[in-house]
Amino acid sequence: MHDATNNPFWSYSLTQYSKSGCETFCLDAQNTHGLDVNLVLFSVWLATQNKELHLDLLPSFIKQHQLGIVTPLRDLRVRMKAKAHSNEQISNLRDFVKRLELQAEQLEQWWLFQYSATLLESDTKIDCAAIAKANLKQVYELGVGSSEGGEDWIEVAMHHLYPS
Repeated sequence: MHDATNNPFWSYSLTQYSKSGCETFCLDAQNTHGLDVNLVLFSVWLATQNKELHLDLLPSFIKQHQLGIVTPLRDLRVRMKAKAHSNEQISNLRDFVKRLELQAEQLEQWWLFQYSATLLESDTKIDCAAIAKANLKQVYELGVGSSEGGEDWIEVAMHHLYPS
């Protein structure tokens, strides 16, 4: 199997996630808005490559992987949290589930990176920040189901995710 962490998208994600406030922002995007953090990160990284996101062209197996593997692993890990504090065996099992979840996230990012190679650079001569905002708008609307509140969320996302 290919090393799913050996690509520029994964490197970008690690860099951005390590910045102050980014982890909290991403967890809020996931837990409050129901967004796929990998897609959120991907939408901005893609813009740095001068590429527009086309969710309608995203291979369906990527979304199926998120819904069928990543999300259930995350849910299991979260459910185990309370018991892991008082039971070492549950704590060890939870750590194992956490590692599986991370591997599943890495695989999703690898597939997203592979998908990015199929996209052409934007024909328009607008700045990458504008592309990032348009990409984020798509991801927000997909997860939330509407654009309500999206403009404010996009500005916060740009603060945390767009490289300075």
